Amino acid sequence: MKGFQAELHESVNASYDFVANETDNFPAYFGAQIEVVFDLEENQYGFHIGTYSTGGRIAYADYSGESTTESKLRNITLGGIAYHRLTTENSRLALYSGFSAGIVLTNYTLSARLELYDISQEESELNFRSLNAFLSPSFKAEYKLFGPICLTTQIRYEINITGKLLWTENDDAYLLNNEGDEVKADWSGLRVGLGVTFRFNERNEDKSE
Repeated sequence: MKGFQAELHESVNASYDFVANETDNFPAYFGAQIEVVFDLEENQYGFHIGTYSTGGRIAYADYSGESTTESKLRNITLGGIAYHRLTTENSRLALYSGFSAGIVLTNYTLSARLELYDISQEESELNFRSLNAFLSPSFKAEYKLFGPICLTTQIRYEINITGKLLWTENDDAYLLNNEGDEVKADWSGLRVGLGVTFRFNERNEDKSE
C-alpha cells in the first residue's frame, strides 16, 4: 500500500498548483485480539478474532483553502490456533510454541476533499474490500499472577496470501496502480502482543478444594 500511496501523492501534486505533504504513510499500527483456547494435556486448541487499522494522508492548506486525500485500511482477522507447551505443567511461567491460520477481511476507503474557503467544496469516496488467508507461527509466554489470572506476552509472524481489493459497488472491478498491477492489502509482518489471560479451569479447581 505504501507504493500506491506514493502514486497518489504524485497524482495530487500533478493535478493542482500546490505541493501537498504526505503526513502519514501506513505506519506501524496497534490492534486488539481476543483468544479462546482449551487445554488438552500438553496442548492448547482454540480460535482468535482480532482487528487492526492503519492508513495514509496527503494534505495541503493555506489562506485560500485546503486539500486532503485519505486512505483508511481496517481489517478483521478470524483464525484457528494450536499451542504446544514447552515447560512443565506446574511451572509458574509457561512457554508455548504455536501456529495459527485463518482469514483476513479488509476494508479500504479512499477519500478526497478539496475546499476553497467561502467558494466551493468537493468531496469523493471509494470503498474496496478484500479477502486474504494467513499463516502465523508464534511463541507465547504466560506468567501466573494469582488465582486464574496470568500475564501473557506473544510474538508471532503473520504471512498473508493476498486477494484483490474489489470495488464494493461492482465485484468485477478492482484496484490497480499506474502500471496496471493489482493493489493488494498485505498485512504480513511481525506482531508483538501483551495481554491478560483468565483460566476458567483453575477457578473451578480452586472452588472444589
